[in-house]
Amino acid sequence: MKHHKAILYAGVFILLLGLSSLLGWIFHCTILISVIPGYASMKCNTALSFIGFGSLLLLLLTRRYPLLYYALAALVLLFNAVTLSEYIFHVNAGIDEFLIKDSYYSLPGNPHPRRMSISTAGCFLFLGASFLLIRKGAAMSFGQYLLHSVTLVSFFVIVGYLFDVPAFYKLWFLSSMALNTAIGLFLLSIAASLVNPRLGFTALFTGDKIGNRLARRLFPVMIALVLLLGFLRIQSHRLQWVSDESAIALSTTAFILIGLLFFWDAAKILNKIDDRRTEAERELQQTNDNLAATIDEKTTDLKNAHTDLMLLARRLQRQNNQLLNFAQITSHNLRAPVANLNSLRTLYDVQMSISEKDMLFLKFDVVIRQLSDTLNDLVVALRIQEDQGILIRRLHFAEVFEKVKDSLAGAISESAAHISVDFSRVETIEYPSEYLESILFNLLSNAIKYRSPHRVPGIHVQTAKDHDELILSVTDNGIGIDLSKYRPQLFGLKKVFHRHPHARGVGLFITKTQVEAMGGEIRVESEPDKGSRFSVIFNPKE
Repeated sequence: MKHHKAILYAGVFILLLGLSSLLGWIFHCTILISVIPGYASMKCNTALSFIGFGSLLLLLLTRRYPLLYYALAALVLLFNAVTLSEYIFHVNAGIDEFLIKDSYYSLPGNPHPRRMSISTAGCFLFLGASFLLIRKGAAMSFGQYLLHSVTLVSFFVIVGYLFDVPAFYKLWFLSSMALNTAIGLFLLSIAASLVNPRLGFTALFTGDKIGNRLARRLFPVMIALVLLLGFLRIQSHRLQWVSDESAIALSTTAFILIGLLFFWDAAKILNKIDDRRTEAERELQQTNDNLAATIDEKTTDLKNAHTDLMLLARRLQRQNNQLLNFAQITSHNLRAPVANLNSLRTLYDVQMSISEKDMLFLKFDVVIRQLSDTLNDLVVALRIQEDQGILIRRLHFAEVFEKVKDSLAGAISESAAHISVDFSRVETIEYPSEYLESILFNLLSNAIKYRSPHRVPGIHVQTAKDHDELILSVTDNGIGIDLSKYRPQLFGLKKVFHRHPHARGVGLFITKTQVEAMGGEIRVESEPDKGSRFSVIFNPKE
């Protein structure tokens, strides 16, 4: 229960109030019965009722013994209903002398000196009904307003005693209610209303919203100031300090000043709340900005990581393909020499003459040299694929080309080839120098090697950029290649497609291996007897 402590303290206070008054009646102690001598006193039955309601508050907190709780509530309700019926039907049920028989502390002119006032009995009747309804679902709201009615009546009585206005504590036509009784009823009704703090007027002062906080701050101050002004107004009238007109004018001015004070205090509270809200919004905006920046940063990191992973995946896929291709090449190119060696070994074993064995031994030498060349080529390819730490630097195409051209000066002079270059579109590249030299050397030497015998060799080397792709192309007017037949084997090891004494089928294989090792690709366009174009794309789009 949210207001457990407040209800607990109120229950103990009400219980002690009833017990002290009961002891006052037993031991004839005036101060325990009537706070103000000569005024109405708390009756014995009133004290018993307070003891009952104090016990009910404590039982509410324990949430145990429901039968005892409802039985006690019904008993207190019945007890006060009988007292109220005595007033209505002018009968004496004899409960007024239930404990105390004498008429000590009775007031003159009171026909029933030991009977609680009718207003007190009515308040206890309302309290008894509210305690029975306090846990009854839809009826709780009705019970809450019964409690508010008791609060209002007891507040009237307290104000009457404070201002010494008998009409208030006698409630105009009813018998007087004692001051300590009024205080007990006031606290008891408020404490009981806290059991259901979200109902009735109690919700106005117990909520957590801005309006609730304003009510808790301003209402007690307003009550105190209004009571003070009322007290001063009555005293000035009784003591004739000022005339009635002046008193009214002063009261009006004071109420205006009080209203101004309340507006100022409320505005200050609301401004503080607005400042805190503005600061909170600023901090929230800053947090949102930081979060957005963090999200952007993480998104960028994730995109970069994703890009790196995709590049790694493509690289691994390319390496897997290269390994598969290498395995196929190895299987294909080693099978024939090994088979030849086996055959020669078999023949060598069955031959008897020395001359025949010498002839077979010479053939052994030829096959072993071919096998050695194949293994060397494969080792070169493997080194290219595994060479991850190769030095990359910025190269000028023109400088590298001149170096390659110088190394092929004899072949160029012999063939009388006409070579043109255009590196104006892309002049430099960051690439391993030995790879770029090897690529240019193999493409340029192939263009010279496979020239047409019917025309002067024409070779054009150029760089270009197409949609951010950096391209190096070598175009010739040589004998060309029938791609419809040879495209699948074009870049294979030891694959030759023309009868040329120096054709080994290694150059294009090494070139493709180098290009793909750096993440590029090589493409070819060719027609027989028209020429070929080899294009190296250094940074192909996926």
